[in-house]
Amino acid sequence: MILLEIIIAMLIVAAATLSSASMTLSGSKLNNANVAVADATDVMRQLVEELESHPFEELYARFNGLPDDDPDGAGTARGSQFTLAPTRRSAFLDVTAPAAPPTAKDAPRSTSFDVDIEFPEDVNGYLAEGVVGPLWGTQAWDIDGDGAPSSGDRSADYKLLPVAIRLSWADADGIHSMQVVRLLTKRQ
Repeated sequence: MILLEIIIAMLIVAAATLSSASMTLSGSKLNNANVAVADATDVMRQLVEELESHPFEELYARFNGLPDDDPDGAGTARGSQFTLAPTRRSAFLDVTAPAAPPTAKDAPRSTSFDVDIEFPEDVNGYLAEGVVGPLWGTQAWDIDGDGAPSSGDRSADYKLLPVAIRLSWADADGIHSMQVVRLLTKRQ
């Protein structure tokens, strides 16, 4: 009888231990997901701040997919697609740009983020007013501020600049993304 009681007690202790281990593993997995979302939110905030730190007239040229119109010379701007990794120091490390080897303080905290920046562009890849769709809505934007939709490239005379920033990252649970759509205007 005592042997049976010992076996039952051992089974209860084993079940409790497995349950505790499962909860610890789930908590750790949730914590990793929370860290990635927090990092993505931080990277998104810093990207918006970076966009707003450049002269308004240069924003489209700096962050579009055309390297030939970069303000500081062809191929010198980030462009519309790049990869960032948050670091322990803060800020983020542009892992697509050639740079000095990272230090221990620059080591990534969690994962890297693929960044995709979009503007309302026509089929030829030019900033345009007649673009509609899921990101831009159902009415054409009056980007040049003349009161009526105009045809043609608006990259030289925009007064409003709609921009969509999308971050994507992968982890053990799959592929995740975060998106922000902003309307940028020239600050006085």
